[in-house]
Amino acid sequence: MRSILFIMAFLSMVAAIPGCGGLRKDTTGKETVETFGDGTWVIIKTDSGPNLPPKMHLYCPELDQTLLRDLVDWRLEGDWVFAVGEDGGFALLNVWTNDRSKYKTIEEAPVWFQPAFRKLRTK
Repeated sequence: MRSILFIMAFLSMVAAIPGCGGLRKDTTGKETVETFGDGTWVIIKTDSGPNLPPKMHLYCPELDQTLLRDLVDWRLEGDWVFAVGEDGGFALLNVWTNDRSKYKTIEEAPVWFQPAFRKLRTK
């Protein structure tokens, strides 16, 4: 009897401990193109109209916030997402710390991030 109680207590403790990296948020959907980190940030595709191609956006469903609209290209390097929009704007996002910045030109970005931005294709 004591061993059964011990096993049940052990299994309860194991179930209470979150897995590596915590729980992943369910952000899947037909409009989701890519998910980053724990699912807080996603790239979604929206319809622009009957005769226009769909547009993609770097979006946080949890905050209902769009970091960058009309993406041309993006790249995940380590914990960082680098993105460029049709308007030539650039976005930098750390998928784990949620730090994010936007820049009008590559030269405005910190020097150590500029090479990654230069790898992106622009419109």
